Amino acid sequence: MDVIRVSKFGGIYVGGHFYKWDGQPSLSVVRIVEDKTTSLDEIEEDQEIDLVLYPNPTNDQLYLKSNVEIVQLNLLDHTGRQHSFGIQGGGNDKLILDTKHLLPNVYLLQIQLSNGDLTTKKFIKVE
Repeated sequence: MDVIRVSKFGGIYVGGHFYKWDGQPSLSVVRIVEDKTTSLDEIEEDQEIDLVLYPNPTNDQLYLKSNVEIVQLNLLDHTGRQHSFGIQGGGNDKLILDTKHLLPNVYLLQIQLSNGDLTTKKFIKVE
């Protein structure tokens, strides 16, 4: 990030050299806009997300358990390079991820949920 600037009208702008998920450099300016903030009083208890990735570290398989439907998964290594992997259903709330072909490394699993949330879990692949 090279520049942060606040305009006289309250807009916040961030500019600089960033890297995309595929590792390609990008020169960008981003305007941060105001969004409705949800107070703690407005959050219902049934919106709590239970998302578990185990075992960590792993060698052959990872289990991903969630109480919210998973709509998309992306697997990235520490450089941001995307990797493919196999997925099996392990029940209504559990997926089995095949990690046998991955080299030992630190990986990030981006998880897109049906409620719109995007979260990232880190795991370590060992031999």
